[in-house]
Amino acid sequence: MIRVTIKSEATGMTKGILFLTGISTTLLFIFYIGYELLRHKGDDDLVGSIEALLYLTTLFFSILVILSLVMIRRMRDRNSSQS
Repeated sequence: MIRVTIKSEATGMTKGILFLTGISTTLLFIFYIGYELLRHKGDDDLVGSIEALLYLTTLFFSILVILSLVMIRRMRDRNSSQS
C-alpha cells in the first residue's frame, strides 16, 4: 500500500492519509509480534508497554481507515456529479 500510494496521482492530503494507513498497518503487525514474543518470555513490564502501544496504534489505524473511507466517498461523489 505504501509503494502504490507513493506512485499514485492522489492529492496531498489523500496521499498522506493512505501513506499513514499503510505505515500503521505495518506497525500493528510489528507490535503484535513483539507483544506475543515478550508475553511468552514472561517479561510483564515490557509487555504492558507494548500492549499500550498496540492499543494506540489500533486507535490510530481505525481513525485513518474511517478518514480513508470518507475521502473515497467524497471522491466518488465528486466524480459522479461531473459525469
